Amino acid sequence: MSPSLIDQIAERAERLLVRHEELQRINAILHEQIGALTHERDSLKSRLMAARARVDALVDRLPGGHKQDQQDQQQDQQQDQQDPQNPPDAHSAPSHEEATTS
Repeated sequence: MSPSLIDQIAERAERLLVRHEELQRINAILHEQIGALTHERDSLKSRLMAARARVDALVDRLPGGHKQDQQDQQQDQQQDQQDPQNPPDAHSAPSHEEATTS
C-alpha cells in the first residue's frame, strides 16, 4: 500500500519546516559573525589611523621631514616660475672641469 497523498504532503511539509528552522539558525550565526567582523574591522581601522598618525609625527620630527620636503619642493617650484631663464641645474655644484679651471 502506498502512502496517501495527504501523508506525502505532511511529510514534505515537515521536512520543509525542519529545513526552515535550520536555515534560521544558520542565518542567526551568520549575523553574529557579521557583527563580530564589523567590530573587528572598525577596531583595525582605528588602530591603523592611530599608527599612521604616529608614523607621520615621527617623520615630521626627522631632519628634513616630510613637511620640510614639501616646503622645499614648493620653494623650488616658485623659484623656477620666477626665474625661467635659469634651468634647475644652474643651482648645482660646478662640474669637475669648471672646478679645476678656477
